[in-house]
Amino acid sequence: MCPPTRKVRILLYRGRGLVAWLIRWQTRSEYSHAAFLFEDGIIYESVYPDGCVPPRQVTPTDVFTSDCYFFETSGDKYVKLRKWCADHVGCKYDKLAIFRFIDRHHDHPNDKFFCSEFVEEACEDIEHPLQRCPPWKANPGLLGMSLMITKET
Repeated sequence: MCPPTRKVRILLYRGRGLVAWLIRWQTRSEYSHAAFLFEDGIIYESVYPDGCVPPRQVTPTDVFTSDCYFFETSGDKYVKLRKWCADHVGCKYDKLAIFRFIDRHHDHPNDKFFCSEFVEEACEDIEHPLQRCPPWKANPGLLGMSLMITKET
């Protein structure tokens, strides 16, 4: 008997501010931010400049400014992913990562995350990578092109 599967949702946002516009322009993408949305309506994310913030409840603004993608995973991996997110609340935002999108240079791993790096790293932790690149190279647009997730309609 197969274990029950759980749906993991990833919200990809189309931000409207200057920083969001710069991210979309530099990454040649329609998306500027990425976050997890769990089945109970809780969002985990890394946001500029606060870093990995405490979980929050999804709002109508989230629904109207983002596209929702998903993948299914086992119940055990779902719980592990949620725990990974909770364990990383309080991690700093990787401000230098903004420059890495320009020069594509990464000196060393650190305990800081930008939004899509947070999502990719967490997915790799449950052995469900979304991209075939290191997490620090992932941007919201690349996540949206992943063959490992499906866009909800």
